Amino acid sequence: MPRRRDVTSDELAKIIQLRESNASWLKIEHDTGVPRQIAKRAYMERQLKVSREELKAARQTVAAEHLRWHIDCLIKLAKSLVDVLNVPSFSDKRSANDILLILLQTDILGEYEAYGQGYYRQLTEREIHRIRHKNQKLLKSLQDHTYEKVDWKALDNWKAAWDACREGRDKLKQDAQEILPDKLKQNSEFGESVLKGSGKKHTLEQMADGIVYSLWQGILIGKLAELIDELDKVEGKIGEEDKIDQTLDRLRQEIASTMQAVSNTQGVTEILFGKTAPMSVRIFSQADRAKEIVKVSLNVCDTLCRGDKVKSLISEFKIMKKTINYLEEYLDPIILRPMILNSPKCDLCPA
Repeated sequence: MPRRRDVTSDELAKIIQLRESNASWLKIEHDTGVPRQIAKRAYMERQLKVSREELKAARQTVAAEHLRWHIDCLIKLAKSLVDVLNVPSFSDKRSANDILLILLQTDILGEYEAYGQGYYRQLTEREIHRIRHKNQKLLKSLQDHTYEKVDWKALDNWKAAWDACREGRDKLKQDAQEILPDKLKQNSEFGESVLKGSGKKHTLEQMADGIVYSLWQGILIGKLAELIDELDKVEGKIGEEDKIDQTLDRLRQEIASTMQAVSNTQGVTEILFGKTAPMSVRIFSQADRAKEIVKVSLNVCDTLCRGDKVKSLISEFKIMKKTINYLEEYLDPIILRPMILNSPKCDLCPA
């Protein structure tokens, strides 16, 4: 059986040149001396190889673009997650799961934000379901890519601390409402004058809210947490009596700085609770009783600060701040992008 004739590289180059000049196979055979069937087979094999290489390069380009887009999506999700991680405001009644559900139902990737001529439409239930499903998969992907570097228990710790703070706030309000009447009864005439002209229960609820609001602000943006921690370390220790008294004085001064009363000639006293964006409670009373009203509120605060509920609230705030700082650091794009690139593929990564 005759041996198959091979085409040299010079012959193949000449065949390609002639064929791309629209030369016939007969002319190619004449000009190169290579039988036209052999020339044609060599040319087609070469074209097939080139096509495969081009397809491979195209696939690599597409895969790189898809990987870049995938990482960008994860970074957008991570930023949105970090943005919603916060300490609750005093009036926030949402649970941690409510906050995360709102995040998962948000069009983070901006796929639905544009509509018509600058108009925005309400998303349908079906679209919200698709968004939530996609964001859930992205969150799992983010956790898969970072599980060796990021301790995702921090998110569970934040959720537990958030809900504990909400619960602690409500319990403190209940305690304040229970303590207030006793403090007011110490001077029955004064107590009646405070409540005169207002619904008793409504006024007590407002004052209790204001008192707890002052404590809440003092813990978050003031020195209250630091002073209570300091007091907790020395209280009950022999030989620390002077330090205890000094800390108590500083604690009371800090609480006093969060409350003030303003009275007008019509006998209406307005109590302002909190240093920033103060909460106002109006009480019908004689103008000269304003300072007494504040003093009662301070006494209630003093009682609450010595209890376990305020200490527990401080502890939960610390947990939240610690977990927020931790996730902010590790989900920062500067750290997150190389972390994802150096991690194993997830189910959403391009093949």
